[in-house]
Amino acid sequence: MLSSRAITVKQDISGILRSAKNQILIFSGNLSWSNLKQGKENIINVFENIAKRGVSIKILSKVDITSYKNVVKMLEINHRLGKDMLEIRQCEQPLRAFIIDNDMARFKEILNPQDYTRKEIDKKTYAFYEIRDKEWIEWLTKIFWNLSRTSIPAEKSIKDLKSIKGVEIKL
Repeated sequence: MLSSRAITVKQDISGILRSAKNQILIFSGNLSWSNLKQGKENIINVFENIAKRGVSIKILSKVDITSYKNVVKMLEINHRLGKDMLEIRQCEQPLRAFIIDNDMARFKEILNPQDYTRKEIDKKTYAFYEIRDKEWIEWLTKIFWNLSRTSIPAEKSIKDLKSIKGVEIKL
């Protein structure tokens, strides 16, 4: 879990998220970013404020024992608001990206030294990419909706996890 790690101002995830007017589509691994802070602000609070403004948030993420707490924490936003502004669907996929209002996509890539044979990098490095090309955004959005269409709602996955005998899930 990345709860003690902070997002730098350079990444400005909060600012990018706040710029959304209608919709945020997210390709995630396990929602670990839901535990992060930018400055003194928790990212989860940024999401709640965005949802309060009526921005729809759709997330594709792994929903399993390792991501359970993060998924539940994000879904609790709907309960606090009294409406479903945030949807998570069980989907394991390799992308890590935010698509904001079909105008911009923000990708994250993690570069590990052990992945390079010639020592091109000496420490774990995070690379962030922004795409604003309309055709790329349209293509990425189609990928998102295609994966979403065939994915299981997180609530069903959570119910299934709770039904497994011998598996204890704590919050």
